[in-house]
Amino acid sequence: MSAPPFANLAAYGTYLGEIVPDAKASTTNEQFVTAALLRLSEEQPCVEAVDVGDGSTKEWTLGSGDFARWQQGFSERFELTVERLVAAASTFDPTYLEEGVDWKIEQRTTGGAPVYVLRFVTAPSSTDKVRVRFSRPWRVSGTGGSAISEVPGNLQMAVIYKAAELKCNALAAIYASTVDTTVASDVFQADPTVERYGRRAGEFEQLYDQILGVRKGTFTAGVVPTVAGRVFP
Repeated sequence: MSAPPFANLAAYGTYLGEIVPDAKASTTNEQFVTAALLRLSEEQPCVEAVDVGDGSTKEWTLGSGDFARWQQGFSERFELTVERLVAAASTFDPTYLEEGVDWKIEQRTTGGAPVYVLRFVTAPSSTDKVRVRFSRPWRVSGTGGSAISEVPGNLQMAVIYKAAELKCNALAAIYASTVDTTVASDVFQADPTVERYGRRAGEFEQLYDQILGVRKGTFTAGVVPTVAGRVFP
């Protein structure tokens, strides 16, 4: 059986096929992994840092040039920060330019297509540049022409578990569609299979949540004696 780290999309797909071998779904293992990468990116995106400044340029079009990896339709949903550098280097106690005062993002239309433009009040210096951080999806070799595998090792199994959840849900839907609603049964006894894949999807979702530490908040209620000086001993 294969194991992480995964070098490319095919390696992710191979592992997924080993833990959920059912091939009844028309969607390929690689397509499930691609969908899982986007889900992971929405929960915990990749943060890109770009240093810019030449003393004269005040505007940059996001999605091209220095900001070619900005992905329109995704990146604008997350916070963008601008750090002030000293001698083109970050300081131990960083300071940030204020949005709406030092810089802003404008939405414009170029050639009939909407674009986002990062605009500064004062052009960043060529000596003391600025570091712009924005969020974008993770890239894995084999997706979108990417030739690099960026997902950290501690998150690679999260991609697998999310892909497995998506595949199990898809398989449950496929088997459910074979049920004869007229007599509430089918030749292949799909109902137990549907239930099994639904249960497995929930198990994979829990494993994914455990790695990312999301949706784990709990609330505890109790009675505290009024004479107590503090809640805990």
